[in-house]
Amino acid sequence: MKFGWRTHISDTVSVIDSDPDSPTLHHVIATVQSVDPVGFSTDFDEPVGIAFASNQKAYVSLGPDNEIAVVDVGSYAVTGRLPIRAQEPRAIAVRDGRLYVIAFESNNQSQLSGCTQEKIDGDTCTFDAVEHVFNNNNVLSLNYEADIIKNPLVPDRDLFVFDTATDQLVATVNTVGTLLYGLAVDGNGRVFVVQADARNDENGRARTLQEGLVEMESRAFFNRITRVDCQSNCGAPEFFDLEPLPPVHPDEGMALATPFGIQISEDDSTLVATAAGSNKLVTIDPDTGAILDRVDVGGIPRGIALQSTEQGAPPTAWVLNVGDNSVAIVDVSAPARAVERSP
Repeated sequence: MKFGWRTHISDTVSVIDSDPDSPTLHHVIATVQSVDPVGFSTDFDEPVGIAFASNQKAYVSLGPDNEIAVVDVGSYAVTGRLPIRAQEPRAIAVRDGRLYVIAFESNNQSQLSGCTQEKIDGDTCTFDAVEHVFNNNNVLSLNYEADIIKNPLVPDRDLFVFDTATDQLVATVNTVGTLLYGLAVDGNGRVFVVQADARNDENGRARTLQEGLVEMESRAFFNRITRVDCQSNCGAPEFFDLEPLPPVHPDEGMALATPFGIQISEDDSTLVATAAGSNKLVTIDPDTGAILDRVDVGGIPRGIALQSTEQGAPPTAWVLNVGDNSVAIVDVSAPARAVERSP
């Protein structure tokens, strides 16, 4: 029995023995890496996510390379690579024969309108790239108004789904969100993504930062969970807002900023997610998106692990807080009355 621990600084994955009867229990027994034999440089750059398809095959996300490495568990060798046509794949998950991958630095199809003969937004010229970049790049940020618009022709590939038997891409989903932090998949093939959706297209022709913040009502992102039904063919994304939409603002202590980690119980009854910017764990109804409860858990909560009963219900959530180097233990057996417990 073994599991992997990724180290994105050293560009390796450590294999740790978890067999309680083994003399090497909790010791590193192997290292997964890949080095270019010509330049002696790593081509296993910044591994940040691991998911097992079986006891024989694992997947590792390589963010800067925009790839998923396929690893033979028996030999600890990289046997293949799956290209991801998006920026910074990080969070990955495997369930029921499918690998799910999200791109962290996705986009929202926004861009500066241009000064071409056929203007992108049918309005006046606001950004002449030839003038402000090529001819006078020293005044790039001066003397123009940046009209930010959404262009549906801009590629926006966010969620990738692969068949783990063949490693073939079977679906790609667009417009899931902007900064995609984590994902979870339930037993019905529904994918839940915690994400912050950028509102940069809302600032119009703001000439100053202050003007832009006023137009966005000081809310640069919508904090959301996106749900995609991938039971057969992946459908259109649905959005669960974790906070009220402008002009309404969250009450004091009720904000859920930077949704980062997410897990779903084995019985598919309860979603739990972390709000890293608000130091909270939140419980959510996966069918309606309704927020059931929220608990203060510590400094900058990110990772979540759920315990399960024999029936698949979630009695306990363990939450990693990277800001204060702690683990919070939360009773989620009654999702509408979640309570932090002392270790």
